[in-house]
Amino acid sequence: MKKPGRPKKNLNINIDTKNVDVKITRKDGVTDVKVDTPKIDVEIHKDKDNKSIKVDSEKVDVEINNGEVKVDVNEQSGLIGKVVKFLLRKRK
Repeated sequence: MKKPGRPKKNLNINIDTKNVDVKITRKDGVTDVKVDTPKIDVEIHKDKDNKSIKVDSEKVDVEINNGEVKVDVNEQSGLIGKVVKFLLRKRK
């Protein structure tokens, strides 16, 4: 019989630089990670039942919630949108 693992410690980490801001918090089994740069923003949320990732950039926005993927492309040429759709098709 496997022993139960030791509970993870609570975290509160903030890194603030000229180009990148990172905030990591973990409390009571809920983990949140936020990365903020001039070109891209990333948010990751994980708890016991749910996982979600959100990526915001000027050209592409991607949101994944428990395996459900939503992609918005804001580029004129459409090249990035074609690449993202190709990669997501390969993933399935």
